[in-house]
Amino acid sequence: MKHVLLTVALAAVAAPAVHAADAWPNRPLRFVVPFTPGTLDVMVRAIGVKLTEKYGQSIVVETRPGAGTVVGTELVSRATPDGHTFLVITTTFVINPSLRANLPYDPVKDFAPVTQIDSVANILVTSPTAAVQSIKELIALAKAKPGQLTYASPGAGSAPHIATEMFKSMAGVDMIHVPYKGIPEAATDVIAGRVTMLMTTTASAAPYLRAGRLKGLAVSSRKRSAAMPDVPSMSEVLPGYEMDAFRGVMAPAGTPPAILKQISADIANVVKNTDVRERLLNDGAEPVGSTPEQFAVFLKSETQKWGKVVKASGAKVD
Repeated sequence: MKHVLLTVALAAVAAPAVHAADAWPNRPLRFVVPFTPGTLDVMVRAIGVKLTEKYGQSIVVETRPGAGTVVGTELVSRATPDGHTFLVITTTFVINPSLRANLPYDPVKDFAPVTQIDSVANILVTSPTAAVQSIKELIALAKAKPGQLTYASPGAGSAPHIATEMFKSMAGVDMIHVPYKGIPEAATDVIAGRVTMLMTTTASAAPYLRAGRLKGLAVSSRKRSAAMPDVPSMSEVLPGYEMDAFRGVMAPAGTPPAILKQISADIANVVKNTDVRERLLNDGAEPVGSTPEQFAVFLKSETQKWGKVVKASGAKVD
């Protein structure tokens, strides 16, 4: 009899914990995007619509730009790890450790990988009215006018910044870096001709390219993009050049593994099996949707890879 009573008592104690886990999410989910509005947050909102349908909870997308994504990233590193706050990252997340000293967070110890959303090429773009029509012409002009051409980026230390520095190094040209708070601001000045060029992801550039407001000169992938077959690969002119980017989701360290597994699978399902997939493909991105374990391995590899790129390019935080 005592054994039965003890079993019932233990079950009663355990029940609330099981119920609490089953109740996740029990309030809106917060996705912090460490960039200015207008590019990455748009894609996250599209994913959020699908997650809202599944969870019955709102998805709040909060843009927190600043210090090359450090502001928004630090914010999430200090968030309560209860499965209701997430960080949307890009390649900048794995670049910052080798580029910036004294980060206010540890990219490995303070975060738990959730999933890689996609893999996406960078693209070098100029104004449609720019004098150059190809990468060869751009390189020739830059060599004829050393230190006179300018290039925009969505911030010092961003993947586009490092990718352009690598382009400069391999092409043997000298151009001036003009960092902006985000892609929309940078694109505006390139369109107006105030800055010579911009390196950004094909996904960010796609709306401008479709509208004829920017002109693509080359993509950073090893081969041409199926979504932009008329734009040559940079490696066609600079053999060995390959500077693709990625986007993904992280959670604060300590977030319950069951929640990480669940939301990872749900985001993967969205990017692989819904209209979001077509949207990504049309913008030149390749949907991924990895598990937390797969993403952890990928992040370690990318951190090592970009660390070497930073050193080889000679890039510095302005």
